[in-house]
Order: sequence, then C-alpha cells, then structure tokens
Amino acid sequence: MLVFIDTEFTNFPDSEHPNPQLISIGCVTEGGQTFYAENANFDMAICSEFVMETVLPFLEGGEVSIPYCIIAKHFKTWIESIGEEAFMATDSPAFDFGFVEVLFKKYGWPENLYRRPINLNLMHLRELESYESQLEALKASGKFRDHHALDDAKMNLEAYKKI
Repeated sequence: MLVFIDTEFTNFPDSEHPNPQLISIGCVTEGGQTFYAENANFDMAICSEFVMETVLPFLEGGEVSIPYCIIAKHFKTWIESIGEEAFMATDSPAFDFGFVEVLFKKYGWPENLYRRPINLNLMHLRELESYESQLEALKASGKFRDHHALDDAKMNLEAYKKI
C-alpha cells in the first residue's frame, strides 16, 4: 500500500544550523487512513524565517503535540496497523524519508515498511506534468493548508489519484 508522507522541519541545513529538526509529520494511505503528529521538542530558535511565517501558524498543538520519542512509537504502531506491505511516497525523499529513517533507526523499523521511498518527482514526464498540475489546482482550491504536513500528504495523494 502506498503511504503518502510529508514533513515540516525547522530549516534547510546550512553552516549555522546543519541539522534540521522535525516539526510535524503527516501521512495518508491510499485507503484514507491518516497519521499526524507535531514534535513538542523542536527548537523554535533555529526555525528559518520561512518556517516562522508559513509553517508554525498551521500547527495544531494540543494532543497532537507530543515528545519526539512518542511520535516514533505511535508512528511505528500506525504503520504496522496498516496490515500489509507499506511503501512511502514523497515529493522530498531526502527530507521526508530522511526523518522517517532517523525516527525508526532509534526506535525500531516497522516490519511492513519498505526501506526505500517512492519519489513522486521521478514519475514519467507526462505523468509528472499532470501530477504537478493537479497539485497546483488542489493548492488553489483552498481545501488544504499549504505547508501543513498532513494536508500536503493528502494533496499528494489526491494529485496522484487524478493522473
């Protein structure tokens, strides 16, 4: 089963902040099951200006804001509950799947999760153009919050289903 994933993080790596931190993670399966969590422990001081303006305002807080180690445990349980082999699909494998690898390296890899992501940006050129067009239409629809991890994952799923 495909699991569409998106993450939001503090900054792109640079000399001042070489190790970005996970802010939020959102996933949706082809069947519509969702997972969303926010890292209660990220360092707001290392957030880029872009993140401060376009990501942090969409955070939900409350019960979805949990410690990093709890995110890993809940996420692993959620993936294993899918009950079949899972393949993560992302438009940013280096970051999105990179954070997944870090989470599970420390807290255990789900038995049903394939260890390599599907890169949504490497689809056949005709499909990629259609996918990107569908994605732009979904962003313009106002039904989704851009730069919200779960909504971005849902947009990727919807765009994928329409090609």
